[in-house]
Amino acid sequence: MKLSAHAALPLKNSPRLIYSGSLLIVLLMSGVSAAGLLYREQVYPDKTLLNAFLPNDAVNLLLGLPVLLTCLILSRRGCQAALLGWAGVLLFVLYNYISYLFALPPGPLFLFHLALVMLSLYNLMQLLLKTDIDLLAARLTHVLPEKLIGGVLAALGLLFFARAFAMLSLALTGSGTLNPAELGVNMADILITPAWVIGGVQSWRRQAWGLAAAPALLFQAALLFLALVLFLLLQPWLTGLPFAAVDAGVVAVMGLVCWVPCGLMLRKLLPC
Repeated sequence: MKLSAHAALPLKNSPRLIYSGSLLIVLLMSGVSAAGLLYREQVYPDKTLLNAFLPNDAVNLLLGLPVLLTCLILSRRGCQAALLGWAGVLLFVLYNYISYLFALPPGPLFLFHLALVMLSLYNLMQLLLKTDIDLLAARLTHVLPEKLIGGVLAALGLLFFARAFAMLSLALTGSGTLNPAELGVNMADILITPAWVIGGVQSWRRQAWGLAAAPALLFQAALLFLALVLFLLLQPWLTGLPFAAVDAGVVAVMGLVCWVPCGLMLRKLLPC
């Protein structure tokens, strides 16, 4: 990476190692997603898992990988928005493969899913450690709609955490049931959405960590809603299930809660 590009980013030193780690994530995601699509019966041993995760493999290839690669390329050119997006996509990958780990029984791709969880978490933590939080927060203060972003993140985080907690509690007490795919998604929500709440509250209060982290968290949330819409569009083609038009409409309307502030954010940050 050129010195001028590196200097344009609010980083304490070169993130070269994190670039390498993120490229490894790209390779692993490509491999496990392709394997899921090509060897579906071996990877997904029952119909419920296949219906839930086969379309998600396609979404990872069509959405997750291109966005991650775009953020890597633009951040190498000194784009601050891409740096925030990079952290957001790492969160997206972490969320995705947490759900795979908890939903799927041990199988041929278990170690690769575990590696993706560990790599995305490690790269995310390293990126945070290398970021000059005070400098990034100073650059974003009064540039982004901090209260709007913070309010959306905190509200959605509380909503999805409460829903996941209730579903898991009902399953544990025997008052309800969760299939493996639902267990995986709810565990991902339990583990990830507290960061939305904390980042949202800190952004609302204009604290440095919140100002720096909230854009990445919002980008991840917007990606998750976009991925879910794409999932519902691809599911009938890949699994033969009928198109859930009502579900897609509800998700799209809910997604606007993220997409609108995310669009406002990107309008302020782009072009780099």
